[in-house]
Amino acid sequence: MIETKLLFGLASADGSGVSEQEWEGFLAREVTPRFPDGLTVIAAYGQVKGEAHGSTQVVREGMRLVLIYHPDTPEAAAKLAEIRRLFSERFHQWGVLQVTNAVRVTL
Repeated sequence: MIETKLLFGLASADGSGVSEQEWEGFLAREVTPRFPDGLTVIAAYGQVKGEAHGSTQVVREGMRLVLIYHPDTPEAAAKLAEIRRLFSERFHQWGVLQVTNAVRVTL
């Protein structure tokens, strides 16, 4: 199995931000249908510094960490890429961080 962590920032480059209602709608319409077997969402706080934000200042923002366990298939990779693209475009984000690791899952 593969464990994928997706980190969604809730601050937008245009300053509008992503509301809780917008996040919940995105999760329901775009993420859950692509991975209906289950996922975990964790509310988090993060900060980043660097040129991706056009500054060397530290940018702090609320975030959502989504954990998804799935088979290592091209279909799953395509679904993850589409989720990241849609969120970035819809909410004017510079990107969605993705971390993927091979894991052994037992119940």
